[in-house]
Amino acid sequence: LFFGVFGIVIALMKDVPDAAGDRTFNIRSFSVRVGQKRVFGMMKNLLTALFGGVGVALLQLSAMSPTSIATIRRATVGLGC
Repeated sequence: LFFGVFGIVIALMKDVPDAAGDRTFNIRSFSVRVGQKRVFGMMKNLLTALFGGVGVALLQLSAMSPTSIATIRRATVGLGC
């Protein structure tokens, strides 16, 4: 799931700088149809939610850990996202 969403973000973000060329050659890419700023904002929010979800998952995983060292390590990684 993580890599699927991450791949979508990468694919759509790579198209943002090419919107002017796409518009010139009449290529109706997602960035041309929706707008560069809007695509950039949507992908930034999606990436933030993705990494936030990973952080929450790691924090929940750390609560189930039997050892305190592993709990501290996983919580630190989760908060770092």
